[in-house]
Amino acid sequence: MGVVKGRLNAEATMRQFEVGQSSEDRQIGWRYFLEKSELMAGTDPQEATHLRQMELEVRESEALQPPTSVI
Repeated sequence: MGVVKGRLNAEATMRQFEVGQSSEDRQIGWRYFLEKSELMAGTDPQEATHLRQMELEVRESEALQPPTSVI
């Protein structure tokens, strides 16, 4: 994971990741993608991965909650 500011920087970073990717990984489906985030540019990749995973788990748990009815 890389956290960068701006779309152009993100696209350039993604191309760098893709250049370093093995053809085997690409063939089995590993891909890179861009994602908007509130994380600050330059955030440590491991910390960013951890924070992103926590956000995903919160969103998923909220989606599984039954809707509350308002009368």
